[in-house]
Amino acid sequence: MTSRSSIVSRAPLPGPDGTASHYPHSLSVGESATVILGIANHEHRQVHYFVQVWLVNASFVDNETIIHAMYFFDEFDVVLNHTGVNLEGPWTPQWQTYYSFSVPIAGEFKLWFFLFQDSVPSYAQDLIVMQDYAGGPTDQLFYDAVENKAGMLSLNLNLDVKYPVPPGIN
Repeated sequence: MTSRSSIVSRAPLPGPDGTASHYPHSLSVGESATVILGIANHEHRQVHYFVQVWLVNASFVDNETIIHAMYFFDEFDVVLNHTGVNLEGPWTPQWQTYYSFSVPIAGEFKLWFFLFQDSVPSYAQDLIVMQDYAGGPTDQLFYDAVENKAGMLSLNLNLDVKYPVPPGIN
């Protein structure tokens, strides 16, 4: 019998150098940045993973999370068969991508990567890129991630995106 603790999907998000210490965090509007997203399926079955990327501006006030803007950014998917867990060596992804992005608007954001297994909730399907969905049913994605709800993994990067300073202006 498989213990629940051995059934897991893993999806770390290192920076472009492969470590957790060099995430992009201060960008100019339109500036390109890259992170590495890896996934390993330890679920003891084939899993169809769906990844949604969201650009979120939120604050935490009086013990409450307030979503000010929640832009749908991107999505992709991959199907992975089960792979064993190597407890002796470093974690290695079963699938990996260098995810490059640029943010088209200024603001303080978190770039969230939501990882779903087998399906995406119906309220988070057929979305339009860079449309602000704050205040609607997709807010639940963010709340579930903040509360570490079962059935999804989430990763996020802090981003401070500013308009570029024109040459010659300090």
